[in-house]
Amino acid sequence: MALGINGSSNTITGLAVGGLPDGVVDTDMLAANAVNKAKLSSEPRQGLAKAWGKFTVTGGTPALDDDFNFSSITDLGAGYFQFNFTNAMVNPDYAALSTSEVGSSNITIPVLQSSVTTNGIRFIYYRITNLAGGGVNVDPPAGAVVVFGDQ
Repeated sequence: MALGINGSSNTITGLAVGGLPDGVVDTDMLAANAVNKAKLSSEPRQGLAKAWGKFTVTGGTPALDDDFNFSSITDLGAGYFQFNFTNAMVNPDYAALSTSEVGSSNITIPVLQSSVTTNGIRFIYYRITNLAGGGVNVDPPAGAVVVFGDQ
């Protein structure tokens, strides 16, 4: 709808209640959406990941490629890493999962270690070499970690 101004009768046509044409977003709407997004990103929310990271291992050295709430990875030996939180968890009663990229042979399985703390979590990446349970710790080419819990 076009706006119209009639100079002789001092009227404006084509405006909806609120002063703008229908379908136009006003500053109140923008401000309300901005506040909702700010609240979502600054308040801890149940069900959202409290930490996640994508990592690669090159020449035996692990590195975070992209992450949220991980400050670093500590190399504790072949296929054994600690993921350190930027902001600590409230307690060690959180859930953590990891994946690992398949290496040159066999499958590498991430195993959560019992040394779960509020400051970090440890995983061992184990390559199965036979169905009888034989295997060795190996550095996966890449992987990911995600953590859910209270923060």
